[in-house]
Amino acid sequence: MACPIKLKSLFLLLLTFGIFFVAFLLFASPFILHQKIPFPGDLLVGAYYPWFDYKWGYITGVPVKNPLISDVFSQFVVWKYYAIQSLLKGKIPFWDWSIFNGMPFLATLHTGMFYPLNIVYFIMPKNFWTAQAFFLLFQPVLAFYFAYLLFQSWNKNQFISSLSALIFAFSGFMMVWFEWGNIGHTLLWLPLLFWVTEKHFDNYFSSKKTVILLIFILSISLSAGHIQTFFYVFTSHVLILNFYS
Repeated sequence: MACPIKLKSLFLLLLTFGIFFVAFLLFASPFILHQKIPFPGDLLVGAYYPWFDYKWGYITGVPVKNPLISDVFSQFVVWKYYAIQSLLKGKIPFWDWSIFNGMPFLATLHTGMFYPLNIVYFIMPKNFWTAQAFFLLFQPVLAFYFAYLLFQSWNKNQFISSLSALIFAFSGFMMVWFEWGNIGHTLLWLPLLFWVTEKHFDNYFSSKKTVILLIFILSISLSAGHIQTFFYVFTSHVLILNFYS
C-alpha cells in the first residue's frame, strides 16, 4: 500500500507545481516569447507630453488603463537604474546630483538598495532591462512558493493549497503593483513569516532559531523598499503572534 500512496503524493505534487507553471508561462509569455519588458510604456506615451500629442494609431490616443503606476517610469525604475549602475562602478550613491542641487539617495528606502534579490542585476550587468524583467517575474514565483508552504501547513490537501497559493501570487494587489517591484517584493515574505511562526508553535523550530529567522525575513522584507507595505506585513505578523500565543 505504501507505493500507491507515494505515487499519489508525487502526482499531486507534480500537479500542484504544474498548475502554477502553466499559469506562470501564460503570464510571462510576452517576455519569454517576444522579449517584451514589464513596463508601463503605454501610460508614458498615453498621458505625458510630448508623446501625448501623437495618437500612436489610436483615434483619441493610447488608452490609459492604470494611472497609478506612473511612478514606475518617473521614479522607481530610474532610481533602480542609478543605484545599480553606481554599484557596478564601485560607487555607493549617497547623493543624487541629477535633481537640482541634489538630494539624499541612499537614505531613500524606495530604492531598495540593499535588497538581496538585486543580485540578478549583477548577474546580467550589461542588460539592465532583462534583469529588471527577471526581478519582477520573481514576485509571483516566490509568492506562490511561500504561500504554498503556509497553506500546506494549514490544509494538507495539495490541490487546495496550490490553488490558494496561486490566488495569492496572482491576486489583484500583486498584479496592480507588479511593475513597481518593491511593493510585491515586500509583501511576498508575509506567508513565510506566518509559516515560520506556526512551525515555532508546533515545536518545529526552537525559540532561538525562530527569532533569527523572523529577524532575517523581516529585514529582507524591509529592504525591498516599500515602508507602507512593510507596515502591513509587520502589523499582520504581530497580530498572528498574538493569535498563536
